[in-house]
Amino acid sequence: MTDYTDIIARLETATGADRELDAVIMCAIGGARRIDDFTFYGPGEKSWGFGEHEDESNAWNGPLPYVTASLDAALALVREKLPGARWGINGPYDGGRFRAYFFGTVERDLTPPTYARTPALAVLLALFRALNHEET
Repeated sequence: MTDYTDIIARLETATGADRELDAVIMCAIGGARRIDDFTFYGPGEKSWGFGEHEDESNAWNGPLPYVTASLDAALALVREKLPGARWGINGPYDGGRFRAYFFGTVERDLTPPTYARTPALAVLLALFRALNHEET
């Protein structure tokens, strides 16, 4: 069983885009593996650049996905990891936080709404809580 508690804790305290957290997330569920400080390999012969040399690296597929910055990238992970799940995002609420939630299928009871500083972070937090819930 994979435990995503550490990633959940980081997402709960994140205040915005975080490239190191992007790397942790992509290694945990995005099929990436870190080769060195600047290069990640992924499924299907993907090679992603990272860090200060993203633009000049030998990465064939550009920089590692910006999952903490991009709602589209975060939702791509949801579609891959929770196929068929429907989602919603609301906010910002008091304190500038956004709410994300998933509607499951009959056989999948997904977690309650989550709140985070950006829509992408809220979606990722809901995703990792749902994955942790499914694993238990």
